[in-house]
Amino acid sequence: MPGNSPHYGRWPQHDFTSLKKLRPQSVTSRIQPGSDVIVCAEMDEQ
Repeated sequence: MPGNSPHYGRWPQHDFTSLKKLRPQSVTSRIQPGSDVIVCAEMDEQ
């Protein structure tokens, strides 16, 4: 799966940037299952 490798590596970097911009403490507490993080990353790409 060469397409999944690069996508996954970019997820954490993009998430951290978005989370740091919003609120490191509030965001970290809000992230439960990880769905919130995926939604944030998808919105950024769009």
